[in-house]
Amino acid sequence: MPHPAPAGAGRPRPGTELLPQGTRRRRPRPAHRRQPRARRDRAAHDEAAPRGPARGVAGRGPAVPRRRRALPPPARPGHPARSVGQERSGRAHHRRALARPSRRACPAPDSTVLRYLAAFGPASVKDMQTWAGLTRLRDAFERLRPQLVTFRDETGVELFDLPDAPRPAADTPAPPRFLPEFDNLLLSHADRTRVVPADLKGRTWAGNQAYCTLLVDGFLAGVWRLDEDALTIEPFGTLTRAQRQEVVQEGERTLAVMAGGTNSYDIRFGTVVRA
Repeated sequence: MPHPAPAGAGRPRPGTELLPQGTRRRRPRPAHRRQPRARRDRAAHDEAAPRGPARGVAGRGPAVPRRRRALPPPARPGHPARSVGQERSGRAHHRRALARPSRRACPAPDSTVLRYLAAFGPASVKDMQTWAGLTRLRDAFERLRPQLVTFRDETGVELFDLPDAPRPAADTPAPPRFLPEFDNLLLSHADRTRVVPADLKGRTWAGNQAYCTLLVDGFLAGVWRLDEDALTIEPFGTLTRAQRQEVVQEGERTLAVMAGGTNSYDIRFGTVVRA
């Protein structure tokens, strides 16, 4: 007697029916999940990137491809460099864009020290560090010591200067001078009392605004402002008749340079710093 045909005979049977009963077939992983995460993300980025070069923008140079080429990982000291296909999967590699310059590669500031002393000497090491915004300049001064002359100020601070630099006597008269904002003469020393008296500290600016300054007898004596039709001078103290006349004469010479003799200006004494 022939046996009855099993159920489902004559039709295609799925693979699950061909496995022994009680077993479960493992579903294969998709192709895009068989590779490491780093490569999978990069592949997704490449698929999303448009094919071919991007359109250029007028005035911004030629068009460049949007798709980026993967860079090989940096080689470690003592290890050979690897190509792009040899990087370790799943690990990001970072490389410094610019190497930090060696301290030995920086040029010595000796020539800058000499130029600074030619303009603002006698000065101390701290004075030049304040002017330059640098530190550790003592070594440069020590190297140049045989070429320089030294002094001591009233507080015992050592001052350096060029041997042939002019050093007028203390009683030499200094004519009035009109200085612009942030002039180097006011900012080039750590101890600014040689130009700015202690009781006038902070009088040359208000908030973020700096004022042009007036020097009388070599010291800060006021501020000034040039308007459309007048040069206004505000002294911080009382000027003698002779000092007042010298300030007016210096103001006329300043206007001749700044205005070029094209306009007529009045020179007046008034208020420059407004509360």
